Amino acid sequence: MAHIGHAQLAQAGDIGSYATFGMLIGALASGAVSDWAGRKKTSNVSTALFSLASALCATAGSLGAFGFGRFVAGIGLGGLRSLRPAASADTPRSLSPAG
Repeated sequence: MAHIGHAQLAQAGDIGSYATFGMLIGALASGAVSDWAGRKKTSNVSTALFSLASALCATAGSLGAFGFGRFVAGIGLGGLRSLRPAASADTPRSLSPAG
């Protein structure tokens, strides 16, 4: 079993890219999903996906599990990064904490 602490440099680079690729997929998919399911629900699912995948990364016992966790966390984070500006723009100024 390959341990995370013994990853080769190329493997570490690949695993680092998994999160970025996941963010691309999450950002592209979140617009269509939020149109269908709503921004709040999509944002909540993205948050849960990111949180659970981060926990998987923290407890991963292999490079494969860690890489999968990074990819799924990237999907959740990509969804959040594209939804939050739209949700902020939709919030009436009277309900915002600053207003």
